[in-house]
Amino acid sequence: MTTATGRVPQLVEQEDGSWRFPDAYTPAAIATAVGDAADSAKAASLVVIAAIESARVAALAADNADTAARDAADHLAALQEVEASVDGLLDGRLADPTSAPSIRLTNTFAGKWKANTDYAVGAASTAPNGEIITAKSTHTSGTTYNPLNWNVGTPVGSPVVVKPAGDTRSGVWEYIHNGSGGYLYHLLVGADTTSGSWIAGIGIDAGEGNGFIFRNKAKGIGLKIEQVPSITSPTAYGFAVQQNSALAPAMHLELRGAGVNGDLAPATLLESYSYTNLPGTYLQRWYSYGASAGHVAADTGKLTWFKPIENAGDSIIARSYDSTPAASRKHTQLHSDRGLQFWSPSGTDNLWHGFKVRASGSTLAIQSAPAGSNPDAATYTSLINFAAGRIGFFGAAAVVQPSATPDATDLATAVTLVNALKANLIALGLKVTS
Repeated sequence: MTTATGRVPQLVEQEDGSWRFPDAYTPAAIATAVGDAADSAKAASLVVIAAIESARVAALAADNADTAARDAADHLAALQEVEASVDGLLDGRLADPTSAPSIRLTNTFAGKWKANTDYAVGAASTAPNGEIITAKSTHTSGTTYNPLNWNVGTPVGSPVVVKPAGDTRSGVWEYIHNGSGGYLYHLLVGADTTSGSWIAGIGIDAGEGNGFIFRNKAKGIGLKIEQVPSITSPTAYGFAVQQNSALAPAMHLELRGAGVNGDLAPATLLESYSYTNLPGTYLQRWYSYGASAGHVAADTGKLTWFKPIENAGDSIIARSYDSTPAASRKHTQLHSDRGLQFWSPSGTDNLWHGFKVRASGSTLAIQSAPAGSNPDAATYTSLINFAAGRIGFFGAAAVVQPSATPDATDLATAVTLVNALKANLIALGLKVTS
C-alpha cells in the first residue's frame, strides 16, 4: 500500500488501485486541511510575485547602468574629439604661418606632451605637470610620460618663440587692465631669495631685437620706482645700471625736436624735483674713483664740486636767462684765449660794458672795452698790467717798483727830485710823456 503525504490528510492507496482518506478523517477535518493547503498556495504565489518584481527592478537597474555607461562613453568620446580639434587647430597654426587667428604660433611652440608621438632632439613640449621640456634625443614617446627622455626648461639656443619672423602685428599677447586699481601682474620676491635671484630676466643675445619699450600715449606713468621707508640696506637701489662695455653707453637719453619724425615740440628731457628742505639731502650726487666728486643740494639747489673742471671747448659761459630783457642781461665768460670776461648791461639791447682779465705770456692784464659796445667784437684797452712783481697802468708795460730818490735840500736837489718822480710816473703809465 502506498501513502501520499503533503499538507493535506494522508491518502491511502487501496488494493483495487483506488485512493481514499483513512476512516478517521471526517469531512470537516478534510475541509480544514484543504483550507490550509489553499493558504499555503496563496503565500507561495505572493512569494513568486515578489520574486518577479525583484527581477524586474534588477532588470531596470541593469538597463540604467548600461545607459549610464553609454553616456559616459559618449562624453569621453566628445572630450577626445574636442581635444583632437584643439590639437588640430594648434597644428594648423603651426603649419600655416600665413593664417590670421588672434594668436599665431611658430613651430617652436611648446605644445603639450603626447603619447606615441615622434619627437626630434631639442623639440619643445609641455610636460603633464606643466613644465616646459625639450627632448634629449630623437625618440617616439610611449603610452605614458617618461621624464628620462626630457630636459626640464628651455635651453639657450632653443627659445619658445611666440611671434614668427615677418609678423608685423604690434603684439601677439595682449592683456588689458581696465580696473580702477590693483595690478595686472603682481610678482613678489620671497624671503628665501638671495642677491643672485631675480623675478625676471631679459637676454638680448642675438640679432637687433630690444628688451622693453614703454610708449606713453595718454596720462599714465611709463615706469615708476618707489623707495619705501622699510628699506634696510643702503644698496637697496630702486634702479641700478652697471656698465661693462667699452663701446656703448649704459644709458642714452634723446630729446626729439619739433618736426623730427613728426613729433611735436619737446618738453623737458630730464627733471629732478625736491620736496624737502632738509640740509644734507641731495637731488644728485656724483662719485669719482674712491671719492665724492660733487652734489646738488636738495634744499638749496646749490652745486658743490670737489674735483677740477676741464673744458674741451673754447669757453665756459654763465649768462642771464633768456627771459631777462636783453638790455638787462649779464654774462660772465671764461675763455681759453680771451680770459675771464664780464659783460655788464648798458641799458641797450645787445650792447654791454665789457671787462676782461686776460693772461698773455708772463703778463696778466685787466682790460676794458668802450662803453656800450659788443664785447666779442670790441677792442680792449689794458688798464693794469701785472708781470712777476712788476706793474703798469693804462697799457704801459709792467715795471719794477721805482727806486728811492733822495730828499731835496735846495733848489737843485728839488729839481732833481721832481724830474725823478715824473720819470717814475711815466714809466708806470700814470703820466703821458708830453
